[in-house]
Amino acid sequence: MKNFYDPSEMDDVISLDSLFLLSTNNGDENINLKLADKGIAMKNIENGAITTIKKDDIHRIELYRGTRLYNMRITTKTKIFNINNILEEKIEEIKKVCGHWYSINVYVKPLEIVDTTKGKVTFSEDYLEYRTDKLIFDVPLKDVVSVCSVKNEAVLGFDCDKEFDGVIEMRLSVPDENFVKNLRERSEIGQVKSIITFETLNNVSPRGKSDYIFSENYIRILGRTYEHKVLYSSIKKIIVLEQEKVVNIIINVDPSIKQGQTRYNFINLLFEKGIDEDFELELDSDLRSKYPSLEEKYNGELYETFIKIIELFTKQRVQVSECFKTRTNQIFLSCALRALEGFLFPISDAVIFLPKVIYMPHREIRLVEFYRVDVSVMTSKSFDMKIITYDSSYLFSSIDKDEFGALEKYFGDCNVEIRVEIVENEIPPEEEDDTTEIENEPSLEADESDV
Repeated sequence: MKNFYDPSEMDDVISLDSLFLLSTNNGDENINLKLADKGIAMKNIENGAITTIKKDDIHRIELYRGTRLYNMRITTKTKIFNINNILEEKIEEIKKVCGHWYSINVYVKPLEIVDTTKGKVTFSEDYLEYRTDKLIFDVPLKDVVSVCSVKNEAVLGFDCDKEFDGVIEMRLSVPDENFVKNLRERSEIGQVKSIITFETLNNVSPRGKSDYIFSENYIRILGRTYEHKVLYSSIKKIIVLEQEKVVNIIINVDPSIKQGQTRYNFINLLFEKGIDEDFELELDSDLRSKYPSLEEKYNGELYETFIKIIELFTKQRVQVSECFKTRTNQIFLSCALRALEGFLFPISDAVIFLPKVIYMPHREIRLVEFYRVDVSVMTSKSFDMKIITYDSSYLFSSIDKDEFGALEKYFGDCNVEIRVEIVENEIPPEEEDDTTEIENEPSLEADESDV
């Protein structure tokens, strides 16, 4: 394709300067735009980067009032460009050249600006539209990453770069029961081919059963009520905690997923041991080249297959607990956090509490304090432990007293500072006097033996 910024190659060119390319990833970019008979080019004023759109790739061009003067939306086969700050006197010229060069009929789309609270939801090619007789707003279907039904509402989730402000969720009151199904089919969610699906897995946190659908670039977590799209690049850590009969797989995601008003940085999956399942995959040449280790058939224990698949797609090494053992050769400790009974898993670089996942990395632990360690076993068979981080603290109670030595060694080996509270077992003077008097009294057993 010709470079439209080379004067020798420009015949008939329409130049539009000091425009803004709206972008959720990099903020608004200040650009100059050029329209030519062979396509469109945009030049970033700050860094000089040039983006070109071939004539044959232009699918649709629309004009409407924007946040800055007029907005031009260019829809291609793979991308959408929103360009703001177009002067009104340029509109007629843009309409003429687009019709002549690209054979696209361009008009200024009227927008509803008065009655914006009540409308109907419709589908229009690549967009979800909310409108009366005029358009109120529309959403590109490719931007919808999750959709679910909560009571009488359709909940739409969107990707958003956490460094910039943006909409991550929208709720629509839609009476049509088939709306969610239709939206899934039309959006990218329904278009992406699944590679392998794990059905009805048990989520401990967030609670419920979900299908885990692995595609080329992300996992789609589909529950009865909620749906999430988790990019493989968003998975920061995978931890496997294996017990005698069950296995917990902890998945750390950033950005977090949201259900209701609660955000979850950790997904806690529970697998029962002894459950086997066979999988057969349909692999094309692109998948084979991108994931050469991917096999056509998987069999064996379900949790083992899940670990293999998530390791392969995320390129993350699974972390296991190998550095701590109790006196009964377990990798966890029974304890309680307030009224919640659970388990503590000391691993190589953190301490994890389950079932509600609390992740305490060693680098964030300021101090670990032990209480009631030196109290007589006749008085108490357990002790308490407080883990103090730089922004919070957690008091774990009812830990078996026999496990203190293992915990003390674990934190010492990990260079985590500990402190043991010493309970003085001194008897107050008044009690000492009473004890002396009792000891000097005649023995009741002796009296009885004398009878």
